[in-house]
Amino acid sequence: MMQCFEAAEFLGFAKAEGDGSTDAESKMRNVLRQQAFFRSFLLSYGKCFASSGPGRASLDPSKVYAGMAEILKTHNEVMKFRNKFAAHSDESGLDEAAIRVTEFKDRFEISHVLSVLTPMGNHSKYTDLLDALDIYIITQLNKHLDSLEFKLGKKIRLHEGNQDIDKKE
Repeated sequence: MMQCFEAAEFLGFAKAEGDGSTDAESKMRNVLRQQAFFRSFLLSYGKCFASSGPGRASLDPSKVYAGMAEILKTHNEVMKFRNKFAAHSDESGLDEAAIRVTEFKDRFEISHVLSVLTPMGNHSKYTDLLDALDIYIITQLNKHLDSLEFKLGKKIRLHEGNQDIDKKE
């Protein structure tokens, strides 16, 4: 559940990292910060579904997004970005580096060109994805807690910070 919370926070940070700067150096810093938050979103989200160590749960996307074809498609897109861009270095379409060589009569000029894309236009698709994941996690947790309450014959209270909370519905 923590990874889902982290993913949502990082996605929000990426969205908020607007480009209000005017000089090229500041713009580049903003782009890199936005991309760092987006990578963190991808990695945190991906942890929910990646193979895990002993005692760690891993979710099955076909169960989490059962009957939600569009959201499952978004999940697959996010996992592709996670695998090709955030976790490994592969062709993702999100960052490309090249060397540009321009020949003049008396010299060559060489420039390093970096092209960066952070697909924040898909923000609403990603928040829908996270909302569906959150609902699934809460539903599964509540089922487990209900079973434990029945088995133990006692009510189970959840704590968030310093306060008791009721199970989410």
